[in-house]
This record gives sequence, C-alpha cells and structure tokens, in this order.
Amino acid sequence: MYRHFPTREALLDALLRAGFDELTAKARELETASSPDDVLVSWLRDVVTFTGNYQGVVAAMIAAMEDTESALHASCVTLRTAGTRLLTRAQA
Repeated sequence: MYRHFPTREALLDALLRAGFDELTAKARELETASSPDDVLVSWLRDVVTFTGNYQGVVAAMIAAMEDTESALHASCVTLRTAGTRLLTRAQA
C-alpha cells in the first residue's frame, strides 16, 4: 500500500474522496431546498452514516483540517464548507 500512498492520509484521501465529493454535491443541491433545518439534519445523517463506515476517520478529518500539508486537508475543508453553508442557512 505504501508504494502507492506515501502517507496514511493519502490513502484515506483516495478512499474517501468520492464520498466527500458526493456529500459536497448533495449539500450544494440542498442549499435551495424549502426546509433548511430538515435539509441540514438529512445531510448530517448522511455524513454520519458515511463516516461511520470508516473507523477512526473523524479524528483524521479533524486533524487534517488543521494541517494544510495533509493529503486530506482540501477534501475535509471543502466538506466542512458545504456543511457550514447548510448550517448558516438553517440558523437564519
């Protein structure tokens, strides 16, 4: 594995990127839905279900958001930004 992925984060990024991209795209689609609070709850459930399939991934995601050198950084920040937009809309 390490011949193809120089770090654990690079491997995780390869495994998680498609799912993160799907969750981000779904958040973009939901930004115009009529019920912002229901949309937020639905999207968060999808995120929890997705991350629940990968033991320990949440801790790696949190660490990657702080580490700009992490291979996971860009994917995690993009996903967080998508969730933030839904949260801000629901709060308004």
